[in-house]
Amino acid sequence: MYAKIIKTNNNLKISKNTILYFVLLIWLIIQLITLDKVPLPWFDEVFFKSLSDNLSKNRNFYVPITILEQEVKIYGFVYFILTAFSQTIIGNSIFGFRIVNFLAGLLVVYWFWKKNKENNFRSTWILILLLDPFFNLCLHEARMDLTATLLLLLTFDSFSKPTYFNICKGSFFGGLALLTTLRSAFMGFGLGILLILSAYNAQKSILITLKKCLLSLSIVFIIYVFWILIAFGNFKIFFDYFLSKSTFNDYESSLAGWFVGGTLYIPKHQYLLLFLVLITSSIALYQQKKQFFREKEIFIFVVLIVSFHILVKDYGQYSIFILCFYYLLLIRFVSLIKGKIISSLVLFLLFSFNLGYFILKNTQVFLHYSQRNPEVALQFIQKNIPKNSKVIGESLYMYAVTGAGSDYQIIEMYGTLENREKKQREIFKYQYLIVTKQSEWRFKNIIDYYFLKNPKLKKKAVLNIPIDDFYKKIMQFLPLSQNENDGYNATIYEIDAVK
Repeated sequence: MYAKIIKTNNNLKISKNTILYFVLLIWLIIQLITLDKVPLPWFDEVFFKSLSDNLSKNRNFYVPITILEQEVKIYGFVYFILTAFSQTIIGNSIFGFRIVNFLAGLLVVYWFWKKNKENNFRSTWILILLLDPFFNLCLHEARMDLTATLLLLLTFDSFSKPTYFNICKGSFFGGLALLTTLRSAFMGFGLGILLILSAYNAQKSILITLKKCLLSLSIVFIIYVFWILIAFGNFKIFFDYFLSKSTFNDYESSLAGWFVGGTLYIPKHQYLLLFLVLITSSIALYQQKKQFFREKEIFIFVVLIVSFHILVKDYGQYSIFILCFYYLLLIRFVSLIKGKIISSLVLFLLFSFNLGYFILKNTQVFLHYSQRNPEVALQFIQKNIPKNSKVIGESLYMYAVTGAGSDYQIIEMYGTLENREKKQREIFKYQYLIVTKQSEWRFKNIIDYYFLKNPKLKKKAVLNIPIDDFYKKIMQFLPLSQNENDGYNATIYEIDAVK
């Protein structure tokens, strides 16, 4: 089907694969151009970036851009080693840090392509996934979740064909996923059921199934115990670390309490997808009652999705773990429905929505390009703050300040406001405060408090890239967030004693 020939009016012969590759190339070019432009640097990203840099330089898990006095070992080490390596090769930049998660996302797409090799509409489904708003957001966010998702999907593949070699391979990938983020553990229930069903169906032996399950558990256990002993020293310290009240956030909970507990949150970008999954599942169940309940993968996908929503305290970004399973469920339901009308309608609705959002979002980014250019922020800092200075501000300017050779700490997170300000004034001994346009309204109480406690702060320089009138007019009609409209616009304040 994909190799069929299309004859154009000029008698040129172009295969559908050629058209697909051309579209993918355009998509890739857009992604690479905008990778360091959207989103603007944000808290999670610069937190992980600081940890990665420090691990590379000092071989520990402290996060220098925060006032935290203890190491952050809740995520393992895999992602931070990969990002440290990428920045060594590509350079210490937004692009150099984000590329790891981006490449992991591309490999997730490749996995999805292979998974649907027998589907007649595989090319269309690939484009739908590539254009998915939430998937595109996660591609650029620089969190480790897509990297962990890739490792979990490789585990899924290995457990689907449970030879002893595949079980060892899949368990190794699963162990690495745990050392990328411990949230991967929440997928273990569904993957465990997959292994049990696959192993039993392969040889119809309870004993062999039990052996294979124990083998998998042993490998994952050994990998994570090795990490516990290296990073924490013993199990008591490890459990205290996760179960005691946390100093890593401003909430009255332990780390375990921060990680565990379903919220049933669905990102708004996924409303249409979830609606179509529910509608097609109802139609498929009505038309194919017997066949529906024979579908092992449908059961596994549902278990993975439901267990995630029950166990994971998700506020949006972690849903990437189950996005592929939502799509695979939808594809399977559509394939069970008789006739072509429903399948065509589903493809049309999803493709239209995802493409429309992709066009609108990238239109916003390109019209707002000068405000999002990280080089502008870097030059602003290089011109106004000497190297080896002590600077504080919100997450947005972390890359620019550290890239210009100064130390940086964020003002918006960890500890009480009073404690944070005092430590940064008396221990970090900051010399400059950067107040971005967006922090004037997002962190107004924090900014006001810093000025109250340090009346010596005086304005030194202002970066104000005006927003184009055409952009303002266009944005009145686009249903997109405008929280980043001010870009890197900011004011630098310095303490008089610096002069």
